[in-house]
Amino acid sequence: MWQDKLKEIIYILENSNVNEIEVNFWGRKYRVSKGSSMTATPVAAAPVAPVAAPASAPVEASAPESAPAESAEPTAKGED
Repeated sequence: MWQDKLKEIIYILENSNVNEIEVNFWGRKYRVSKGSSMTATPVAAAPVAPVAAPASAPVEASAPESAPAESAEPTAKGED
């Protein structure tokens, strides 16, 4: 039954200005695109198990280096 729906989607794609269609049918994901070597590709998403981050050694934080402050020489008023 889903093959008939997929054929219908392909027909719609071929007769339209759309370049790609992606559809989900009961947990199956189909992407149909023009100009591709494959007409339809079923994609099953596998559940991803959470992975614990490995413990790492403590990192020493260093103070950022700052540029030396430029000294401003005082200007004397009234001298020209």
